Order: sequence, then structure tokens, then C-alpha cells
Amino acid sequence: MSACLQKEAFRELQVFTKRQAGKKVAAGHPVIVLQKLGLPGFSNWHYAVVIGYDLEAGHMILRSGDAPRVEMNFGKFQQVWKPWDKWAIITLLPDELPVTYEKEKYLKATQGLKKVNP
Repeated sequence: MSACLQKEAFRELQVFTKRQAGKKVAAGHPVIVLQKLGLPGFSNWHYAVVIGYDLEAGHMILRSGDAPRVEMNFGKFQQVWKPWDKWAIITLLPDELPVTYEKEKYLKATQGLKKVNP
């Protein structure tokens, strides 16, 4: 996934907390998350896209598989996201800065782009 994003001149930045994911979504950047779905012994990894959240209702809003809108409560979201070390990324155009800009993390995330698109 990373190589494809970089080939098309996008950058990827990792996201590690539900709060950081919420900030990215609020800034207009959907967050791709890796989840572990299913029953113990019959679970599968699955990518979903966080497109929103509702603090009052206590749920994340996802695009998942063929479903354009899935509401998942915060507890369940954390449960299925945690097994993959809360893996998540956002994609940015080359001239965009992330809403939670941290210089060192930003520079590390963009190093691969220089190698693919000098």
C-alpha cells in the first residue's frame, strides 16, 4: 500500500490513537485502519476507512467492505483495532501538512517519497 501511495505522489502518515484518528478525520482526512474481525479462531484482518465519529453517541463511522456507513461503538472499535497495534494511516497530497504536525515524525514519513519521486 505504501509503495502505491508514494508512486502516485501521496504521502502516508501513521496514526496511533483514537484521538489522533478523530483529529485527522475532523480535518478532512479519512483514516485507513487495520482491524481484526470475526470470532476467536476464525478472525480475519480487514481494512476499513474511518470517515467520522459521533462523541455523543460514542461511535466511529466507517466505510467497511461494501457498506458505505458502519457505526461502531468506541469500545468495539478499540477492541478490533488493538490486535494490529492500532495500525492506521492517512494519505496527504505532497503540499499538505497533517493537522497534528510533528516535525520529526513528518520528516520520517516523507523520506520514502523522495526515493520514489525525486
